[in-house]
Amino acid sequence: MPEATPIPEGVDLPTEEHRIFFEQIAGARAREHWRQVDLIILSKIALLEIRIRRAWAELDDTSLVIENMRGTKIPNPMTAVVDALQRQQLALVRSLSLGVRASHPYDLNASGKTVGDIECQGELDSGGIMSLLG
Repeated sequence: MPEATPIPEGVDLPTEEHRIFFEQIAGARAREHWRQVDLIILSKIALLEIRIRRAWAELDDTSLVIENMRGTKIPNPMTAVVDALQRQQLALVRSLSLGVRASHPYDLNASGKTVGDIECQGELDSGGIMSLLG
């Protein structure tokens, strides 16, 4: 059995259900490839999944269409709650660094490189980009 994905410091998985969803989602990638920030996002995705399932269960107990106090049939307001939760979850999924792996040297702080980190420093100094900058 694969080793469990470590839970980042400061992240609380309050219920067994939350921990199970977290592990299921984290299992999509090798544990050494997860960055800490992505694991924090995963815990939020797992929590939203719990809330979505509870909201759907509540909808299943009633109906997608209900009657208001005047007797008019209206969409169940709970459908808007489910929709909002699903949109939040999708936004979090999109914010995951799916193409970035914590253990790959190319991905480590790639966005924080400075001009001094560029391998072809000599080319920059000898007229390439630096000559355009003035």
